[in-house]
Amino acid sequence: MSTARVHGPVTAQIRLPDQSAVRLEGVTVRRGGHRVLDDIDLSIERNICFGVAANSTESLGMIADLIATVRRPTTGSVHVLGFDAATDAGQIRRRLGYLPHPHNVPSHLRVDEFLSLQAAALGVPRESWDSTIETLLTLVGIAGRQGTFTDQLSPGARQLLGVAGALVNDPGIVVLHEPTAGLDARAAGRLWNMLHRLTDVSRTIVVCSRQLSELSAGCARIAVVDDGRIVDTGPPTDVLGRLGGARRIRARLANGVVRTHTVPDAAAQAALLKKLVAADLDLIEFAEVAPELDDLRLGSQGPTSGGSEPKR
Repeated sequence: MSTARVHGPVTAQIRLPDQSAVRLEGVTVRRGGHRVLDDIDLSIERNICFGVAANSTESLGMIADLIATVRRPTTGSVHVLGFDAATDAGQIRRRLGYLPHPHNVPSHLRVDEFLSLQAAALGVPRESWDSTIETLLTLVGIAGRQGTFTDQLSPGARQLLGVAGALVNDPGIVVLHEPTAGLDARAAGRLWNMLHRLTDVSRTIVVCSRQLSELSAGCARIAVVDDGRIVDTGPPTDVLGRLGGARRIRARLANGVVRTHTVPDAAAQAALLKKLVAADLDLIEFAEVAPELDDLRLGSQGPTSGGSEPKR
């Protein structure tokens, strides 16, 4: 609620449009005697690709489910595209696409039947189903598979079919939990390129994943969750700069051997390079590997400088 002064001494309370795509305030989720999420605040702006990283699949799945209105928090509030999830879940679902993890595709259906059921459930006009299905299968990289039974698809192709299902209603926001699971590196790269194209046409993408390196490379902003709390959020380079621990270095030799070294800082990295060159090992690649969650310093963070503060 914003406060505005209107021509005189009377102060009026005016509700301004919520400019965020997602807003979680004071959200706690308890399950089985423990806290899956612990008093988190999170704001995701519109029309960007935002990543949520956590080692806990339970925490990741809960955040995704809360945004998709599949679950409700024990305490706190969730707003999506300006709608309150507690009172306007139907409005949110009509505007949202969701890929849970794991997602199950019925084996007795053809690809076009599966997507038609998705379209019907989400109120997509019947006359547009065929063209929508054709467009989506091309978009995700499995064009021409309408007549294929889903149990004949590879695990990667079934995953891409799930992504297509999340897009069938032309949603304003798409929530994807581990979208690259089962995909090889090339297919994962094509999927990320597609997600970036969606943000270019005014779509918000929220990716929940344990693969921090993928989120760092593919998202404009990320949040890192540890023990049910958000410990930092912001542009990936800023977050990794604040939380980064030891550096992992990949050294590739001409004979195909790949070695991974761990160093504490830039000075040690430079010293390692000098040592490898001096050893005349025929080095053809010397690169810092993008960190994963296990490489970060978690569990003892103070207030973040990225817009949210971890709860204690």
